[in-house]
Amino acid sequence: MTALVWTIPALPLAGALVSLFGGRRLGRRVHWVAVPAVALAFGFALAAFLRVWVGGETVTGVLFEWVVAGTFRAPVTLQLDQLSAVMLLVVTGVGSL
Repeated sequence: MTALVWTIPALPLAGALVSLFGGRRLGRRVHWVAVPAVALAFGFALAAFLRVWVGGETVTGVLFEWVVAGTFRAPVTLQLDQLSAVMLLVVTGVGSL
């Protein structure tokens, strides 16, 4: 499930990067990459929403360690709870229109 959490923002980012750097080569077909990337992110967000909403759990995915000093650790994490799952559905749903 933690792999699913970081995949949701990574898919639209990958679609945007392909559109940015490959847009001239793809021309008018660039939407064949960008739109499915956002729609796939919506599908993953829906799966994460169902898991969080039904299970009532909070999912936390650690991306990397930002600061490590002795016993102090400050990781960069993505946290998905019920409220953020609803907002994630709204944002990816509207974005895929």
